[in-house]
Amino acid sequence: MDKQTKIIIGIIIIAAIAVIGYTAYESQSKPVSSEQIKIGFIGPLSGDGVIYGETEKAGLEIALKEINNAGGVSGRLIKIIYEDSQLDPAKAVSAAKKLIEVDKVLAILVCSSDESFAIKPITEANKILLLTGGAFNSQLFKDGEYIFGFWPTSEKTAADLTNFLVKNYKRVAIISNNVGDNIEIYDYFIDDFQKLGGKVAAAEKAAWDEVDYKTYLTKIKVQKPEALFVNAYGDFAAVSIIEQAIKLGMEVPIYGNYAFSGGALRETLKEKAEGLIFVDAPGLNNPENPKGSAFLEKLEKTYPGYVSDWEAATRYDALYLLAQAIEKVGINTEAIRNYLHNLEGFKGALGMFHFGPHGEFLGVKNQFKQIKNGQFVPYSE
Repeated sequence: MDKQTKIIIGIIIIAAIAVIGYTAYESQSKPVSSEQIKIGFIGPLSGDGVIYGETEKAGLEIALKEINNAGGVSGRLIKIIYEDSQLDPAKAVSAAKKLIEVDKVLAILVCSSDESFAIKPITEANKILLLTGGAFNSQLFKDGEYIFGFWPTSEKTAADLTNFLVKNYKRVAIISNNVGDNIEIYDYFIDDFQKLGGKVAAAEKAAWDEVDYKTYLTKIKVQKPEALFVNAYGDFAAVSIIEQAIKLGMEVPIYGNYAFSGGALRETLKEKAEGLIFVDAPGLNNPENPKGSAFLEKLEKTYPGYVSDWEAATRYDALYLLAQAIEKVGINTEAIRNYLHNLEGFKGALGMFHFGPHGEFLGVKNQFKQIKNGQFVPYSE
């Protein structure tokens, strides 16, 4: 074999290897089927709650892009069909029926507890998977086979705060917005605190959109509680309550719920917010959770206006979890339901978690946080 022949053979071999490598790459990065896997999303994409819907959509879009760019799931791309509920349960019902009957979706991702309660009977009857986001009402997970949550429940949140406060205080007061999950936390907190030997000196409920809390706070002040739990519906309500409490001269330690994690608290109250302690889902910027930190970095680049890193991550993990289930058991809602119920643990941006008998979120605990130097940091006694 002469030198020229060897060179020609070498070129042919190199070209063949390149073609094989390119083909292998293409098989990994391109879908083998034109049929898409359809997933529905119902949430507020306009109106008062748009920030929550857009936050969840941001987390979902990051996962969608990553999964589809990697070739999809079992050779099929995922398609998200978005429906705007404006946080209206009636609109959520219409959207769910359309997604199930017309679009033939495999699963529905939903934003709030009120929307979840409204559409749960429909998804259960049709054996459609329902994956909740910012919905943590415990009653959602007392029954049902196809519902799965991604947030510690209200019952757990109330218990955590009760156990935290009863160690230092015997007489506390609570002020709450009279809406959905907040009322459940309100009821559980009062019951739990009293069962542990404490006394609820005052308990006040205001409308979800209340702006003047002075009457409620004045009643609380008269009772002279040792501490005040502000169970607010959103960070703007928390700001209003705290500002008005300060103006009334209420010199009492204030503790809060998830609403304290909103940006309005730090931006509006500034130094007045220093030292405030609240219970919330754990933050993602944690060295022990590299997936959470990596997701947070992506979120801040793509959607810096997010209201909650945790809420965005619920959608990110939900889509990846669905993709994993489909890879394992195929496109069958009953098989996926069983897979999720039997899952020992899924390590996502939220941390390592699994589900209880009726889809309740387990494995990741609430965290107490404190505002220090304008930042949210883990609280340490």
